[in-house]
Amino acid sequence: EGLGGSRKGIIEPPEIRAQPEGLGLGATPKEKSPPRQGGRRHVPKPGEEKDRREVEKDRIRKEAALRTGDFQVGMKVSIVGGRHRGLIGTISFKYAHEIMVTLTASGEEVTVDKKDLDQDVTKAKGIVTREEETKIREQEAAKRAKEERKERESREDKARDRRKEENRERAERAPPKPKDWMRPLIRVRVVDKRLKDGKYYLKKGQILDVIARGIASVRMEDDGRMLDEVNVAQLETVLPKTGGICLVLLGDLKGRRGRLMAKDKNREEVTLQMLGGDLQMERVSMDAVAEFVGNDDDIMDD
Repeated sequence: EGLGGSRKGIIEPPEIRAQPEGLGLGATPKEKSPPRQGGRRHVPKPGEEKDRREVEKDRIRKEAALRTGDFQVGMKVSIVGGRHRGLIGTISFKYAHEIMVTLTASGEEVTVDKKDLDQDVTKAKGIVTREEETKIREQEAAKRAKEERKERESREDKARDRRKEENRERAERAPPKPKDWMRPLIRVRVVDKRLKDGKYYLKKGQILDVIARGIASVRMEDDGRMLDEVNVAQLETVLPKTGGICLVLLGDLKGRRGRLMAKDKNREEVTLQMLGGDLQMERVSMDAVAEFVGNDDDIMDD
């Protein structure tokens, strides 16, 4: 009979169990797997299907056995696999699956696995050694590099010819440049190789005065020297950097100045913001403008 005031009955004491290490409260340990039956490789019973890897190993063993046969010391063999494949030699010593072979060509003795030998010495003649494979790969790589270089050069030549043809056609379509584009206070470049024995070839200068139609006086910027009676065919116009001031030499806007906003080399055009009023934007041919080197109050006569 239990003891106590209001509670009658027998109270079973709780069973205290130690919690397994690494497990939290309330976690139950995983049941252990049954012990493995032995550590040997599984051997299928009669009627059971063999493992695929075992079947492949059996096939390789049988093929090696048929190919190698019974090797004896003094037997001439061909090496058909491994590092020394493609060579012929004579068996000098054998132990288990490893066989010592004296190479016929060099007289060196090498160790070869039994599966890498064949009694038919003619099979070694058609085998390529690793050194030969490396040489062949290098030759093929050099050949591919040469072909790629030729193809790249061919593409570059075709692109160069195409650009020349496009420039020629563009020059044929372009109208002849008028001979009266020369104006004072513009920057020009010398393009005549014979002017002053080529001293000023591709040098820049400024037109100070137009003496006659197509004839001007040019002061060179390189040394400050004045060149008189320079023909228009000996010069070309120079454009300023973006933001610089240009003078329009040809067309409806002839004589007006504008600020260079953009260059389009493909179309050979420039975008100008015209000065002196509405500040409108105009597209003008590059050949029709030049950099203006005068002051804002300079008045240009057409």
